[in-house]
Amino acid sequence: MVYPCQSILNPIQFDDPSLTALGVAKLIAVEHCASLHLLHVVPKLRALGEPEVSEDKDSPAEEKARTRLQEIAAQHLVGVRYQIHTAASPERSLAKAVVRVAGEVNADLIVLKTHGRTGL
Repeated sequence: MVYPCQSILNPIQFDDPSLTALGVAKLIAVEHCASLHLLHVVPKLRALGEPEVSEDKDSPAEEKARTRLQEIAAQHLVGVRYQIHTAASPERSLAKAVVRVAGEVNADLIVLKTHGRTGL
């Protein structure tokens, strides 16, 4: 029995390996009639007392990321249900941002790229 995925999170970094992972995520989403959630995490410098991971809809960097994600979705996700998400985080907390958004969207699966340097 194949595990039924209803919500798939796909972090995107706007490079070729990310688009390859998007292709895999799309195939899984189509096969399971799942929603695909695209996420881009914008790097930020954390100020004292500020949360490590945040979302600021008025941030120019996040607005630019949302626009780019919409372009990618229009080009690659025709016929697939999807939502766009952005977050801001220091580089050392990128994984925390992915995990936080995965929890928010109740992701059953996270599909992300690898550098492919060794092993799996």
